Amino acid sequence: MKFFSKFILASAMLLPVSLVWAQVPKPHDPRVIQNNTSSGSSSSAPSSSGMSKTNPNPSTGTGTFSTATPPMSSAKIDEMSPDQAELVKKYASTITAEDLEALLTFIASDELEGRETGTRGQKVAARYLASQFQKIGLKPGNKGSWYQEYGLIRLEVKSAVISLTGKEQLASGTDFICMSKMGMAESFDADYVFAGYGIDTKEYDNLKGLDLKGKVAVVFSGEPQVGGKYVISGTDQPSEWGEDMDLKMDALGKKGVKAVLVALTDDGFKKLASNPWVKHSAGGKSLTLAYKAEKEAPIPTFYVSESTVNGLLKKAKTSVEAQKKVLSVKAEIGNVDLSKAKFSLKSDAVKEEIVAENVLGMIEGTDKKDEFVIITAHYDHLGVRDGEIFNGADDDGTGTVTILEVAEAFMAAVKDGYKPRRTILFMPVSGEEKGLLGSEYYSDHPVFPLNRTSCNLNIDMIGRVDEAHKGEPQYIYVIGSDKLSSELHACNENANKIVGNLELDYTFNSPDDPNRFYYRSDHYNFAKHNVPVIFYFSGVHEDYHKSTDDIEKILFPRAARVAQLVFGTAWDVANRPTKLVVDKKNDFPGGR
Repeated sequence: MKFFSKFILASAMLLPVSLVWAQVPKPHDPRVIQNNTSSGSSSSAPSSSGMSKTNPNPSTGTGTFSTATPPMSSAKIDEMSPDQAELVKKYASTITAEDLEALLTFIASDELEGRETGTRGQKVAARYLASQFQKIGLKPGNKGSWYQEYGLIRLEVKSAVISLTGKEQLASGTDFICMSKMGMAESFDADYVFAGYGIDTKEYDNLKGLDLKGKVAVVFSGEPQVGGKYVISGTDQPSEWGEDMDLKMDALGKKGVKAVLVALTDDGFKKLASNPWVKHSAGGKSLTLAYKAEKEAPIPTFYVSESTVNGLLKKAKTSVEAQKKVLSVKAEIGNVDLSKAKFSLKSDAVKEEIVAENVLGMIEGTDKKDEFVIITAHYDHLGVRDGEIFNGADDDGTGTVTILEVAEAFMAAVKDGYKPRRTILFMPVSGEEKGLLGSEYYSDHPVFPLNRTSCNLNIDMIGRVDEAHKGEPQYIYVIGSDKLSSELHACNENANKIVGNLELDYTFNSPDDPNRFYYRSDHYNFAKHNVPVIFYFSGVHEDYHKSTDDIEKILFPRAARVAQLVFGTAWDVANRPTKLVVDKKNDFPGGR
């Protein structure tokens, strides 16, 4: 699962190969390439037809809930018929803990070197998955190919220093933090403009009258306060401007800024700089989707301490404290003349173009073959860091092997004459740990039209137990099931009564979730295109994003039960008489 950088920032701002390779097409070698890969285009399903032996009806009812508040409404849809329920039980039973363990033994092995996107290990994993799809009997899912390739820009920043006044040199990772390496891709010099808090609202506008084009905007984090109350919200709770840096970046971007220098409190900066994930990121390589790298390049943003910014503001004979006092009374920027100073970034960086792959296998549907159910999990992980292999057994080896088992269960039914009515696409994606890149590429270049995609079922980390469920492993967090389609939510609950029989925990199915899990796995890239989704997740544990996330800690019996639930839900959605309705307004900001 993707680590969420906004969560780190909010905290810092102190806010509330001996391998058996099958004879299948080979993905690109992990080497530098000269050109971007071609985009996949929308297409309909293959034209051959077939009819399922039976016509399963969708199910209804209520599932087993945790103490968390369940979604308020469910669609009133017909329950799955007894005959169909028996078929679901029969084929779900082919999904076993032993099979999951056998598959994961390879996926999470040292031979795959942590499966980091763009590396040899990821390529080996892609070929293994394609070979398994072929062995199961699936068809290639991308116009005769098992792969959807996408171009990436890999950037390694070997060294970077900035100077705020022309005298001192600040080092990356200790004196300043740049969350996006693309912001340090090239050296540059620029003049400053002090822009207060960087807030641009009708009632409080720091940016009015400022010429920011081509300049470095100097801004404070958060928002102004007076007497313990925040100026924008008028309460003791910050407004969205005080919590979401993206709002400020959007406003500053519209003004044409070259870069942004953000002053965090001294404690906030120390917290950010000492965060283990920030330290890891500072020493690694970043990946950006090639087709977005130029047109959507991020604004270089440099986080420093208020003490560091005080050294710059001395040039204008003022200070952080003095300006905060002024800005708590009025939004207009006073005479803060920084013309005697110039920002300078000196960077030694190497950029190269590479490719990565999503893996696509499909079962063609019968009478509704031009509608689609997509099942995803990310097969990439973190690779090798400081000589340690991060095998990612749970994250997301468990989801990856679940796809294989669910596909095999469906193919067992197909061999007995029970083909799904809708086409099912099984798609392990890469690039998730680098920012949901593989699923983003698919959603922007869909092989099958998104408006004819019934749903996405996404599996990410289902093999462990989190602190909240110690001693009670038979649960699964369900995220997003009711946010776009009440029918999808009902299908999942009803499938749980037939197979799985898990506690369905909706704790994280809320816009108020501070972890923001809804935004942190590949389902999000479908939800933002109005495709109903479910994210199956067993929670964060002590080995999350550590080299100790290994296979011997996986609870395979519980993982098998979750896999059976995914199968049951997919069976229902794939075979119901009508496509799932999209009848809900998503209450997650940006989720639709």
